[in-house]
Amino acid sequence: MTSPAHLHVEFLVKKDHHPVRVHYSIKESVEIYLHENVVEVGMKAQMGKDAFKDAHKKLGAFLREKKIEEIFLPTIAGKLEEQLYAIYDGNYRYDRYLSKKAVFLRKVYLEELPANLDQVRAIIDAQFMMRELLSTPYKDRNVAHFVEYAKKLLNRLNHIQVHVQDHKWLEKEGMNLHYAVGKGSEATDPPKWILIEYKGGKPNEPFIGLVGKGMVFDTGGYSLKPSDSMIEMHGDCAGAVLYLHLAYLLSTLNVHKNVLIALPIADNSISSNALRLSDIVVGRSKKSVEITNTDAEGRLILADSVAYLSQSYPLSCLITSATLTGAVIIALGKKMAGLFSENPRLRLALLESSERADEPLWTLPFDKDSFMDLLKSEVADMKNAGKREASATQGAVFIYQHHTSDVPFAHLDIAGTTMDKSQGTAYGLRLFLDFVSTWKNS
Repeated sequence: MTSPAHLHVEFLVKKDHHPVRVHYSIKESVEIYLHENVVEVGMKAQMGKDAFKDAHKKLGAFLREKKIEEIFLPTIAGKLEEQLYAIYDGNYRYDRYLSKKAVFLRKVYLEELPANLDQVRAIIDAQFMMRELLSTPYKDRNVAHFVEYAKKLLNRLNHIQVHVQDHKWLEKEGMNLHYAVGKGSEATDPPKWILIEYKGGKPNEPFIGLVGKGMVFDTGGYSLKPSDSMIEMHGDCAGAVLYLHLAYLLSTLNVHKNVLIALPIADNSISSNALRLSDIVVGRSKKSVEITNTDAEGRLILADSVAYLSQSYPLSCLITSATLTGAVIIALGKKMAGLFSENPRLRLALLESSERADEPLWTLPFDKDSFMDLLKSEVADMKNAGKREASATQGAVFIYQHHTSDVPFAHLDIAGTTMDKSQGTAYGLRLFLDFVSTWKNS
């Protein structure tokens, strides 16, 4: 089992203490080396945003490899925040099972402390915890463990209430799609549902609704994944991990908004009780689904939560985040996520937050009517998966079919941005912190 692992970063004003100093110089390419008590960083005179970030990620990795825990960091062109986030991104290493533990950067000395110091420190801490949880394999982070972690992380935080429901509740409430995905593990690790209410705004203000996919492991079910595709499937809960740590940040930073977060948690395993191809399941929305691919399971668990929130709460918008399809990686690679929405205001707000947070999004086609032809079933209201064409859009459109209100809806497919060599990333945390902080309810 895993527990929240705070990094406890300190930012200090440089005085008489003499830590390792970072020194920047102009070079033809990025070069980093240690000379006595100085880390020399050679960088091009003109660097784009991505190159600047990548150079500082390399610096963070270099500091870890050299076991450097304290540095003095000069600011470049007023980009201190960008420097810090990138350095700590590169500095990360999941070391729980390594015999030799990583040495992380704990203290950063600066010429002066930024005005938003507490926010920067809280974000770096939450990103570290997010990556630790996402990197943890199933044996130490199953459904039950995930629920206990969430309780520990959010215990006694201001403005937060956490509600946990079991598989019997899922059946009682008609959350049959979610239950069906997790019932293969019902005897050993049954599915659960977490609802987080963050009430930092005015009492009569509607909620920003968020639903994060929480597949703690995905074998593909009877539509079994090949080994190469299954190796990082402990990261299939990235949407839930993202929103869970967003809730932590909202409380820590006392953000004045109301946010409702649903986390459907399940393990997609094979057993005599598991979901089968050709099964027909009626979800919370009362719509029936023909199961044509048990590896298209994420949209099933999201659909029930989307239906529940849109039926039960006053919302100003509803956004799902999920490692949903390999198709989005084919389309966009691993540096950006796919955005699907028909609502111009919500789409623009997410793109603007993406730009400010430097966590890229790209809009992909989303026509909830025409693309439904790809999910047409002869025996149910819809299939859960059609043929390969537009398969990333198929997933988004399927989820939307279970959205029962008219509030703005968006789906983020984050499949390409959340894992790197079996280790989790912190993609999306700054994006959604910015979005929640700036979204106008009317």
